[in-house]
Amino acid sequence: MTMSRILTMIMMLVWLLSPLGAATKHTICYLGVTNGDAVTGGQCQRVNGMVARMLSHLERVKYVDVSALGTDPGNKEALNAALTSKGVTYTVALRLDSVVTKEKRYTRKNRDGGQEEYSRYEGRTNFDVVFTSVKSGRTTTKHAYTLVTMQEDTEKAALGAMDGVDEAVKTFMLNFFAIQGKLKLIDHEKTALIDVGSQDGVEKGDDFGVYNSKGDELGKLDCKEVLGRHAAQGTINRNKKVKAILAALDNGEELTVKTLRKSEPIFSQSMLRSGSLEKAYDDAKSLIKGIGSLFK
Repeated sequence: MTMSRILTMIMMLVWLLSPLGAATKHTICYLGVTNGDAVTGGQCQRVNGMVARMLSHLERVKYVDVSALGTDPGNKEALNAALTSKGVTYTVALRLDSVVTKEKRYTRKNRDGGQEEYSRYEGRTNFDVVFTSVKSGRTTTKHAYTLVTMQEDTEKAALGAMDGVDEAVKTFMLNFFAIQGKLKLIDHEKTALIDVGSQDGVEKGDDFGVYNSKGDELGKLDCKEVLGRHAAQGTINRNKKVKAILAALDNGEELTVKTLRKSEPIFSQSMLRSGSLEKAYDDAKSLIKGIGSLFK
C-alpha cells in the first residue's frame, strides 16, 4: 500500500469521526438587473436567466432565488427582513450600463480575384457586479465588460456579448467568496490534506495557494478529491515546493491555504470614457496578427 493511499485512509477516518460543524458557505441571493432603463426588457431577462442558472449550480455558495423571498425587492425594509429570515449573507445585483455594437470594415479577395469590402460587428456589454452585505449594508462594486468580435450582424454581436456575462459573474463570485483553510498533512509523494471540504464549497479542480504565517507563498495545491464536509486532498505542483512545505511543517509553522484568484475582465470608467479600452484591444489584435505573419 502506497503512502498516498495510507494518507487518504487517514483523511477519511478523520472526516468520519469529526463533528458536523457549521456550514461556512455564504448564502447569496441574486436580485437581477437593477437598471432596466439602459437595456431592453428582453436583454434583462436573458442575462437574469443565464446568471440565475449559473448560480444555482455553483458549489462555492448556497443560492436562494429571489422569488423564494415572497416579497417585493423594491421594498428595502421587507426585503432585508426576508433575506435575514432565509440566512442570506450577501446579495448580488447587476447594473448593465450598455450593450454596444460597433461596425468594423474589412477587405477580402472575391471570386474574380479583385477586392471587396465586407462588415463584421463587435459587441460589448459594460456592466457592474454589486455585492452587498445584508448585515452591514456595505457594497463592493466591480466594473467589468465582455467583448465578442467578428459577428455577422449587430443582433448576433449584442447577443454574443451578453452570453459572456454569466461567466464573468462566476469569476467575480469565485474571487469574492474565496475559500481559506489550513494545510494539515503532506507526504513526500506531494499528496496533501486541507481542512476545508464540500461544506466550504471546495470542488475538484480548485487551485489553492499555500502560505506561511508571513503571507509568503510556498507553493500551489491542485484539489484532486473532495473527501467530505471537512477535508479535501490535493497535490503540490513541484517537488522543490514540497520540500519547503515539509520543512515549514516540521518547524511547527501553521500553513494557510486559500483559493487562487482568477483573472477578471475589469476596466476603469476612465478607460471606457477615453476609449483606451478599444485602443488597447485593437493594438493587441494588431500585435497578434504581426506575430502570426512571421510564421507564414
